[in-house]
Amino acid sequence: EMKALSKASRFATINPLNNKLIKEFDFATPKEIEQKLAKMSSGYQLHKSRSLEERAQILEKCGDILEQRAEEIGRMISIEMGKPLASAMGEMKKSANHFRYFAKNGKSMLEPTIIEAGYKRSYVLYQPMGPIYNIMPWNFPIWLPLKACVPNLMLGNTALLKPSPNMPQASLMLEKALHDGGLNNGEFEVIFADVDQTETIIGDDSIIGVTLTGSSAAGKSIAAIAGKYLKKCVMELGGSDAFVVLDDADIKKAAKLGALGRIQNTGQVCIASKRFIVLDKVYDAFVEALKAEMENFKFGDPLDPNVNVGPMARRDLMDELKGQINTTISMGANVLYGNTNQLKEDPPSSEGNFFTPIILDNIPAESPCTKEEIFGPVFSLFRAKNDKEAIKIANSSIYGLGGAIFSENELRASKVAAAIDTGSIWINTFNQTDSRLPFGGTKQSGFGRECGVPGIKEFA
Repeated sequence: EMKALSKASRFATINPLNNKLIKEFDFATPKEIEQKLAKMSSGYQLHKSRSLEERAQILEKCGDILEQRAEEIGRMISIEMGKPLASAMGEMKKSANHFRYFAKNGKSMLEPTIIEAGYKRSYVLYQPMGPIYNIMPWNFPIWLPLKACVPNLMLGNTALLKPSPNMPQASLMLEKALHDGGLNNGEFEVIFADVDQTETIIGDDSIIGVTLTGSSAAGKSIAAIAGKYLKKCVMELGGSDAFVVLDDADIKKAAKLGALGRIQNTGQVCIASKRFIVLDKVYDAFVEALKAEMENFKFGDPLDPNVNVGPMARRDLMDELKGQINTTISMGANVLYGNTNQLKEDPPSSEGNFFTPIILDNIPAESPCTKEEIFGPVFSLFRAKNDKEAIKIANSSIYGLGGAIFSENELRASKVAAAIDTGSIWINTFNQTDSRLPFGGTKQSGFGRECGVPGIKEFA
């Protein structure tokens, strides 16, 4: 996020388990930025000259190397942002398979489109455009950059990655893996740029586009700079996804998957289930089932194999979360479950950034839990009389990224899903990203798509 980046004085590994500084790095100098941009330009000339088959071979090798280094890089993810090691290794495996998917399917995705227009022959070619600046967050420090970069690398574009300031070492390990896989001539580079250097990079003639995964506030700022220089951009921004439980849903399943969808990654997921909209008839049963699910989560050291939820990534983000919850409660929300002592302003008893789940209902319409993105393990519950009211509540958000509908009637669930203004909806499971399916948002959740056929053509 821009507001978070503006606070960063350097790139640094600070272990969220104890907030101890492990290693720090300086911002790139103007000279280093100039050198990186020149390297990106020469790397693009080389990479676009390769055949699709040659690019596919390189991507395959990169995927293999990432999988081989899953535990090594996964441990660094755990240390830098608190993700449990098993989840971090899962992120590595997903990222490796992302390379393999586009290596295998990229050529067919980029086949020319034949159009019958009355001429001897008319068709659309899909060709690369140049280096793309990728501004990425910390919550999935390998998957999110690669979600954006890999389709472009298959197309023939190149990628300059600016990671989050709290993820320097994992980002350098990613760069090393891709360099070892054959992208070592300026096709993929990491840069530790300061927020003040953003316009210099985006405005450079070598950069043809920019993609950001981050907050809506950051998106507005970056899109404004991209617009100033007429650079194409893709904005993958915040979300406040609806998790709709209809009155014919399997309540136990809805509670189990709803809990997992909200608490995974300590609730720090843009497409996490955030607003739980439950029909009156099953509301009380869902609340009790959801409370019961809380017992399945063990908080602690992310490198402990028995732990499935780690600390929040940064103390400032945890403090911001507390402020949002305190304001919502002061406006009239009820606490149905959770330790309210952790919301006090006094320093937390733990030196780590631990925040355990809280379930709220009776949430005022103007409160943060209704109007803002809540990035942590907080469940905001809303009652609805019927399907129509559930849709109205779901659409009342300024965001539209993902969503979920739980119902045993697929036709009914599909009708509700189609009426919700959002980028993607999942039925009887929580939101996910998938290499095969286009991903992106509507409204304040951004524009453009990653993954699938639309994703590989965004910068073509």
